[in-house]
Amino acid sequence: LSFVQVLRDEQAGVMDMNFPIDLAMTPDGRQMVVSSFGDNALVLLNRNVNTGTLSFVQSFKNGSNGITDLAGAYALAISPDGQDIYLTASDANSVLHFHRFPSSGLVVYEGVQKNGQNGVSGIAGTASLTVSPDGQYLYVAGTSEDALVLFERNPDNGQLHFLEKIENGSNGVTGLDFPVAISVSSNNKDIYVAGFGANALVLFERSSTNGILNWAATEQGLNQGVKGIMGAKALDFTQNGSHCYVAGEASDALAVFERNSTTG
Repeated sequence: LSFVQVLRDEQAGVMDMNFPIDLAMTPDGRQMVVSSFGDNALVLLNRNVNTGTLSFVQSFKNGSNGITDLAGAYALAISPDGQDIYLTASDANSVLHFHRFPSSGLVVYEGVQKNGQNGVSGIAGTASLTVSPDGQYLYVAGTSEDALVLFERNPDNGQLHFLEKIENGSNGVTGLDFPVAISVSSNNKDIYVAGFGANALVLFERSSTNGILNWAATEQGLNQGVKGIMGAKALDFTQNGSHCYVAGEASDALAVFERNSTTG
């Protein structure tokens, strides 16, 4: 690696980037978005595809542009088509939606899914979210509610429709205590959640007909043969989905799991 550039809040035109906590690159590589926890903001940056350097474009801040539910800006996810940006606001118990026009890079605020409103529940203290590879669903970790929440996504406009909330302890679900990370298999069939409070990796299977999730299995740090996932904090997969890697914060460890492509 060779150092190229640094962008700092309140320098060289950069605004509202105090305490940046997450970032995401658009699929075309032309823009990056940053969540600013300290400024309760979403920051949009343009990226030079040749040099990799970044330049400030605009910010969306709580209390401006009609935005009122961006307190505690946290986790980011961008749809596979690059048209929609989703941002969790952990203090406002919300998921905000911004629409992006890939041809111009223009980003506009579209709306919010807020806990306790319009039938939405389970996203209090939300700290993680991800869009399925096929772009049909958005999965949100309701960290303070020990829940996994499923939204259906309209591929035409990115609008979200609440489908279901899955709580720890309901319908046999175990390990979903303080969920902090979510990952989806490349075939869209399996959803994995890191349960920080339960030292667990939880597997759900997605219905091919209606998208509803069913709990399938839980691997916990106290189980025989499972090591290194105490305080499970993050997870990721190889590109072909053959192996899963879990960061165990309390274990000072990285655990490796082999994945069965048929059963998950």
